[in-house]
Amino acid sequence: MASKKGGTPGDHDGEPYRDAFAAVKDQIDAVPDDDIVGLNVDVPDIAAKAMTAARLVAEVREELAAEMAKVSLQAFDRLDRYARAAAHAHSLHIITSDPQSIIPALSTELRRTRDVLKADIKALINRGFLPNDVLDRLRRGRGHVGVANDVIALTLIIRTHWPAIQTKTAVDMSDVDRAAQKAEQLIFAVAQEPIQPSKIAEAKRTRRRAYTLLAKEYEEVRRLITFLRWHHGDRDLIAPSLYKGRGGRKRIRRSEDGEAAGEAAPASGERGAGAEEVAGRQDGDRLQKSAVSERD
Repeated sequence: MASKKGGTPGDHDGEPYRDAFAAVKDQIDAVPDDDIVGLNVDVPDIAAKAMTAARLVAEVREELAAEMAKVSLQAFDRLDRYARAAAHAHSLHIITSDPQSIIPALSTELRRTRDVLKADIKALINRGFLPNDVLDRLRRGRGHVGVANDVIALTLIIRTHWPAIQTKTAVDMSDVDRAAQKAEQLIFAVAQEPIQPSKIAEAKRTRRRAYTLLAKEYEEVRRLITFLRWHHGDRDLIAPSLYKGRGGRKRIRRSEDGEAAGEAAPASGERGAGAEEVAGRQDGDRLQKSAVSERD
């Protein structure tokens, strides 16, 4: 697991992905078709990066408020929630497309995650950084849902005590976020009803809109951080480009059914070979057009 520490949790830290998704579902649905960004990325990885950035930008929010009193800071406040909503939309897309195929691998991965998190918590207890009784109510769950619930419980313990242990553990908060997301994804997959084509199409559209909402908000955060931290030179440490190492963004074209199509190859984490998965990204200008015109 990563060793880089995540900083101070934001207002939405620990918010269940499904709650974040529900909170911004109307905004996701309202994303215009013409604004949708080509999806050629690993959405969970992008969401994890954005959640980490949300915690880090929270540390400089007050500084930004003092120096840019007339600039809206709503992008900072919304970033973590949009990231969680995008992660959940991705989970819904995967689960709706083929729920049964992901259950064995997810369950195996979460069993390993459970062992790692539990071992780390035990080590923290032995070193006196956590109360002796934090694991007393945890019972080793059986079956897929039992494993997922164990992981959720362990991530809750870490979140609850994070201020006291963040410099004492090799676990990073982004690891905790990802573990919780995977656990929720497994629970949803087990409970998923038989596949319906209409639901698959809707989940696909919703995922793209959710990612578009997140990508536009993240670019706005990077613009603000660039201004504030210009002389510090740490913008890319706080909010690195979502596309770093993936080449430049590519202009997309639209097929007859409205799906984005381009020359880029599918990202390693994408499923399927449809037009969505080979979509190139829109030019940076598309995401950077909006001026910082909102007011607090």
